[in-house]
Amino acid sequence: TTRKASAVSVLWMVTGPLDVWGASSYIGDREVSLSRNALLETCWQFDAIRASARGKPWWLAEFTGGRVWSGLGSALRTDAELQLRVLLALGFGAEAALFWQWRPEIFGEEAPNFGLTGGGGELTSRTETVSRLANMIARNQALFDALTWKPAEVGLVWEPRGSIYEQTTGGPRYLYRHALGLYRALVDSGYPVDFLHARDLAASGVPASYKVLLVPFQVVDREGLSASLKDWVRRGGALFAGPNYGAYDPHTYANPRVPPEEIAEVFG
Repeated sequence: TTRKASAVSVLWMVTGPLDVWGASSYIGDREVSLSRNALLETCWQFDAIRASARGKPWWLAEFTGGRVWSGLGSALRTDAELQLRVLLALGFGAEAALFWQWRPEIFGEEAPNFGLTGGGGELTSRTETVSRLANMIARNQALFDALTWKPAEVGLVWEPRGSIYEQTTGGPRYLYRHALGLYRALVDSGYPVDFLHARDLAASGVPASYKVLLVPFQVVDREGLSASLKDWVRRGGALFAGPNYGAYDPHTYANPRVPPEEIAEVFG
């Protein structure tokens, strides 16, 4: 998860020149994964893709059509889960969802997995399910085209340096655990949430549209971030941060005061 979290920090940096953004989703593919955590992490991923697309169209560009992972994969996506993943992605604003792949792999470590059909190309119940789903979407295209995303008033601040800290120290996954816990609370309560990159907030300030910001693991004090957060709080925003805010300065030296002097008064 820390490796994935570090990779997430790059997403915001590469979408600028692109027309369409997207990602694969193989969360939970090492087991049958209709568990609450797997679905929550999938929602988390879709929100992150949507946020990093910066308003551009995004796709669920790849997810399995059958058995999963390598070798003689024991986990088989059910018909219901294939349908659920598509509808979930569309519900989070995706404009397309693509399966990997039509027929299963026939050679190498991923064989005989991932196909919507059987190994010989024969149709399966999964093929029929996806066919019915595609036809339903086509019949209701105007409805899907009219879907809108309610603007979020809650932002979850993402700091990639927190992920790097976790990875290099080999310690507990604080960022993942704390951030996912906060995200679960928001999703369960019906609040839409935006992932906000700490780099953007430090450079451009916090948009006035957000009423609440959650900063779960800002363990490294990014230059300019505290000033932006402080200014936003003065304008009426409510800031909730974890207890290790700014434990290290921007050069990763230990700060003599936590939280740092620049933002200490915000926390009282």
